Amino acid sequence: MPSRNLWTILSLTFTLVLAVEEHVDLHFFPRYDRIVSKHSILRMISMNRSVRRVITGLNEYGQSTVVIDDTSAVGSHNVLTTASRCLTYIWRGMCGPAALDEVAETVHGGLTINPPAHGAVFRVIEIAPDQDAPNDHAAFFRAVSGEDTQTAGHSTHPGMHKTPTIDFLVVLRGEVWLLLECGETRLRTGDCLVQRGTIHAWINRTNESCQCAIVMLDAV
Repeated sequence: MPSRNLWTILSLTFTLVLAVEEHVDLHFFPRYDRIVSKHSILRMISMNRSVRRVITGLNEYGQSTVVIDDTSAVGSHNVLTTASRCLTYIWRGMCGPAALDEVAETVHGGLTINPPAHGAVFRVIEIAPDQDAPNDHAAFFRAVSGEDTQTAGHSTHPGMHKTPTIDFLVVLRGEVWLLLECGETRLRTGDCLVQRGTIHAWINRTNESCQCAIVMLDAV
């Protein structure tokens, strides 16, 4: 006979499937309603999309080939999630200039916010609507070992932070607001940003998650 934990998992899975079809109101399940709202659950499901990762290299004959072709999803060694973010680490350069003959898989160990010293990190990030996880900022920075990047004394937004990097960002899907000390700007699908080590925060004022690709280079 299945264990109680298995029945719990099966019942929650069944409830979520019905909720996606809009047939069940999760308010009938107070245990889960205390954790997160129905619409938040549905957005979390849609936010944690898998990302295909293709990396090239050389085979044993010195010929160009694909050395990694995998799908990164929640639970993968290169994916980090919190209530408001889902970060998929595609590549992490260990030195600059990069060594073309280094091992194919460079994403291992701690998934931190900053790239390695004199290196770079390539990520795909999903940013949840602020209304779904308004108090997740401290937890997110702890998860990526980025507590020292938070800027104390800035009451504008709890997500204000600064990293010693130059960041190249492309919005793949959705919209997000870049909040700076003097103003803000909305970034839409297809927009490109160069963020040059300034104090900033990300705000998603829409009802859908925003997906961005971002390369961060260590800077001084």
